[in-house]
Amino acid sequence: MKIFLFILDGCAVTQFEEAHTPFLDKIAEDGMISLECNAIFPTATYTGHSSIITGNYPEKHGMIGNQFWDRQNECIRNFDDFDSNENIESPTIFELLPFSTCAICEPVTRGASLIIKKKIIDALPLKIQNRTICKYLKDSYAPEIDFYMVNFQGVDGVGESEGPTSEEYLKCLEEVDKLLYSIKNQIHSDFVFIVTADHGMTTVEKNIDLERELKRNGFQVKCIASHRCSHIYSNSNIEEIENYLKSLPYIDKVFNSADIEEAHLNHERAGDLVVCAKKGFEFGEKKLNGSHGGATKDEMVVPFIVYDSKNKIIEHISLNSMSLLDICPTILDFFDIKSNVDFQGRSLYSNY
Repeated sequence: MKIFLFILDGCAVTQFEEAHTPFLDKIAEDGMISLECNAIFPTATYTGHSSIITGNYPEKHGMIGNQFWDRQNECIRNFDDFDSNENIESPTIFELLPFSTCAICEPVTRGASLIIKKKIIDALPLKIQNRTICKYLKDSYAPEIDFYMVNFQGVDGVGESEGPTSEEYLKCLEEVDKLLYSIKNQIHSDFVFIVTADHGMTTVEKNIDLERELKRNGFQVKCIASHRCSHIYSNSNIEEIENYLKSLPYIDKVFNSADIEEAHLNHERAGDLVVCAKKGFEFGEKKLNGSHGGATKDEMVVPFIVYDSKNKIIEHISLNSMSLLDICPTILDFFDIKSNVDFQGRSLYSNY
């Protein structure tokens, strides 16, 4: 049996339902689907993918966003440039599976046998990224590889550039549907498809320079944004900063130390405060039409489909109250592999 884990990066549930995706509709009908799979806060790429491949929250794997403030060296550490494989602190599914694995366009790949680096895809024009990812998968298909994890990052790219309510975003999802169908036709063995997203997507209309705003009002801070979420680092006046943030019209939520712990984000890399923006606002520097990172339902809920070509496992699966944390332990159970890892997620599979 081969398992394919497809991440439709930044796939929003509402647009997923709206798009014309006959192949995904068919495997959802023949398999199982949830449109209420819980993503992980903050809804940033590195956080979501790290939780998927480790079965743990950022408090354990350490990927608290796409970047953080290195207090010791007083510099920003962006995981696009600062090796994520060296800095994820939980075992990955690639390390836990005792056979050859493949990771294509994944932001974290530690332990994978065959890797098509995300930076290769990043360098391509956005309109051909998903097709190129599909080609790499087909070219990499081999009898000895039983687990493939593939990140269709073009969905996120189109959502950010054109907006999640755009026609281009729907067309992108429809293109991926056709690509997945073409992949299925190349497989000549028993297989399982898992299709989900690392986070959702919401519209953006205005950028906010949060650090400049706080410094202008006398607060000495570093604000490190992962799109619509920002970690705030300060050596003093934390309560005053918190109260001031709550007065700002574009702030959705403010997480103090107790809230950070409750959100499973309590890690040495995390800020003293964490904030997320209201819908329509972005903390990042880039002018985007769609974004993520925050805690709205559009960002925090994603689709999840599981399809078994031989229909052997579906009756043993429950998708009730599931989250992205559950994927790693579930896949290990599909392969009947026992692990000593203390997952914060739970297996969705019970073969009893």
